[in-house]
Formats: sequence, structure tokens, C-alpha cells
Amino acid sequence: MKISRIVGKNCYAPAEDVKLVQTALSYIKVRTKFGLKPLWDPGKIDGKNSQLLTEAIICFQQTEKLTVTGKIEPSGRCINTLKQKIPAGARAMLAQQGSTGSTVQNTFKGRFLKAGNSFFASQQLIDFLKGWENFEPKAKADPAGNCTIGFGKKLYPGACNGTHPLEIKHASKPMTPAEGELLLGQDVARAESDVKRWLGQTRVTQSMYDALVSLVFNAGGAGGPTPTTTSPGAPKLWNNVGLGKFPVAAKEFLDIDNATDVNTGTRSKLGGLTKRRRAESDMFLNANYSGRP
Repeated sequence: MKISRIVGKNCYAPAEDVKLVQTALSYIKVRTKFGLKPLWDPGKIDGKNSQLLTEAIICFQQTEKLTVTGKIEPSGRCINTLKQKIPAGARAMLAQQGSTGSTVQNTFKGRFLKAGNSFFASQQLIDFLKGWENFEPKAKADPAGNCTIGFGKKLYPGACNGTHPLEIKHASKPMTPAEGELLLGQDVARAESDVKRWLGQTRVTQSMYDALVSLVFNAGGAGGPTPTTTSPGAPKLWNNVGLGKFPVAAKEFLDIDNATDVNTGTRSKLGGLTKRRRAESDMFLNANYSGRP
């Protein structure tokens, strides 16, 4: 990993250098209220030497007890520490890139990694989910009849009856968007845990990983690989992902648009789910996060 100029606070650096630093920081994880998160969102590798990048560099320097400057120089203790902290495989990849003509690809498109140690839900995915989940400050039934609140937080199956602690709390004091985002982050983290377990050693790109997390976040076990007594699951999708048949897997998203009405027990297609699966399929195959209701 070689950079030609100083990257960070009040510095001009070529986009190739900035992308290298952003990519390296995306492998460094710090503990937040949402769990371990990368210092740099892997979906935002854009080559821009911004204030946000300066803050990420400062956080890295503070964590590693380095001199805090908000800058990373081409040589010295800071960049050497950064190299040591990233995984060996990534270090080898970055060693072949830099200010010599090759560039780090934006949003990891085309770059396949094992999800377990490489990916976290990107900010693009969080924005995508917030676009699909209408924020509800008070408990309300979703299209399938489940009692939900915030950004699609499921409280329990069936009509809202005022018994859940969150339902009681926000009956008189509506939930704020910030509180809703906190619950959203927790639910996304649970979906990520399932996706990483089901992917195992399969290599995927960031957008593929995000699409699978979105599916599991929304569909739960119905988006998983194994049929259950209450859901047929999505074994064809996961089998094709495991075999590397990604175009086929993308099409399988489109078959997961049925929902069970908790009041009648019947399963039927929902127009909203059909649109959502199309958007997730496009994200999976084309790294397109723009799909909205």
C-alpha cells in the first residue's frame, strides 16, 4: 500500500491515494452502540478527501494511541500501523495498488470477499431500508397484519393491542426518528448475523451482501435457505448464491413476494413486496440502491 501524498485534514491528494486510505479504513472496526462497525463505510469509497475522512483518521489514531493529526503521510508510524491492522489478504491486494495507475473500485463492485470478516451493512442499505419502511411514531399494523413501530420494527404478530412495552411507552409519547433508527440498527445487525452464517465461505460483493441483508431483514426466515413449518424459505436463492450463479440467484428474489396474513393464515402476493424484491434483485446484481416504493 503506497500513497504519494498526505491524505486527510486540509490536504490535497489524488483520488487514487484517498481511495486506498478509505479502503484500508473500511477494514478497521471499532465498537459502537450498534456493535462493531468499520471506520469507513465500504459503500462510500469515492476518492473524496472530506471532513468525514479526517474524522475517521482521527478515530483510528486515537484508537491506536498515535499522534492525532487527522492526516496519513506516505511514510511513518501511522501508515505502517494501518497496514498492520488490515487483514493479510487485503494488505496483499492494496500492496499492488496505489498511485501507479490502478484504482480501488467504488462500492466494491466486482470485488468478491467472504462476508464474515469483510462486510457490514452499508449506509446505502440503511437509507434503502428507511425508504421502504414508512416511519411510524406509534404502533400500527403492517400490510401483513403484524403490529409494528418505527422503521418496520415488528412487535408481535396480529393486531396491535397495547401490551408491548414499546407500544405502551409511545402511546402518549410518539417515537422519534432517532429512536427508530436505533431499533433499525439492531434489527439489521440480527439480519446480518443470519446472512453471514448462511453465506459461510461464499464470496460475494458488498451490494450482494446488502441485498441479502435487506431480504432477511424484511422477510425473516422466509428469506432464509431452509424451509420451516411456517415458511417455504428461499433454498433456490441461497443454493445459487453458493454455486456462484448470481444472475439466477437475482431472479429468485422475485419469487419471495408472498406474505402470510396473521389473522387468516392465508398466503398471497403483495404488490409492495413484488416491487421491493425487484429493487433488491437490482441491488444484488447491479449495485443499484435507488429502488423505492
